[in-house]
Order: sequence, then structure tokens, then C-alpha cells
Amino acid sequence: MSEQHLISSMQLTLAYDGKKDLLFEMAQKHHGNLKLIADKCNLTVRQVQWMYKNRKEFQEVVNTAREALYESAEEKLIQKIEDGSMNALQLFFTKSPQAKERGWGERSEVQSVNLNLTDLEKATAAKQMLGIEDSDKPNV
Repeated sequence: MSEQHLISSMQLTLAYDGKKDLLFEMAQKHHGNLKLIADKCNLTVRQVQWMYKNRKEFQEVVNTAREALYESAEEKLIQKIEDGSMNALQLFFTKSPQAKERGWGERSEVQSVNLNLTDLEKATAAKQMLGIEDSDKPNV
């Protein structure tokens, strides 16, 4: 480990220790969003990412806050489904992993077609698509 890296790690550890309570509070308030946490704690996103990666207790607080947001959103979606909201049903049955496991979901199927066209055929097809008349054709 280089001396500069060691100094940087020590500075981040001191910053973490000094702002630990605020970091935890902002993590809960902003649902684990590292950018918002950084903004509110007057830190850079990279510093907060380092803290998230290197401080297990902070990582746990952030992960718990994120999970609480997901659970809240899921709870509200379920309530809307129970109330008969077609939008909520569509959202659930096209986006959720649980619905996809049951065979529901959006499907994007792309069919691959291999065409071997000569340059003349490509040019003719392009002209037709663009609505360009071929001036070299004799008028009959």
C-alpha cells in the first residue's frame, strides 16, 4: 500500500468517524441513496462509496434503508392491485421478477434474417424505401 493511499484511507476513516451519526441519519432519510447522502454530509460520492465498501455497519444501514424502500413500494403496489388498479396489475405482471418466474412479462422477440443482396439489389431496395424513382429506367 502506497503512503498516499494510506494517508487517504486514514483521512476517510477520520471523516467517517466524525460524521458517522449524520451518515446513518441521511442513509435512512434518503433510502440508501449514496449521492444524496454525500450531498447532505458535504462529502464526495467517491468518499461515501469508500465508506460503504469499507465500513460494514454503514453498509448495513444503507442496505436496510434500501430494503425498507423496496418493501414500502411493494406494499403500496399490492394494495393498488387489491383495489383493482389495472395499471398496478400491468406493472406487476410485466415488470416483477415473481411474475416473470410464472411466465408473465414483457417479451421482446427479435427475429434474425440473413439476406445476401447484391449491391444493385441493396441500392434498389434503398431507393424504394426512400421513394426515389430510378431515372435510368426507360419509361414504357
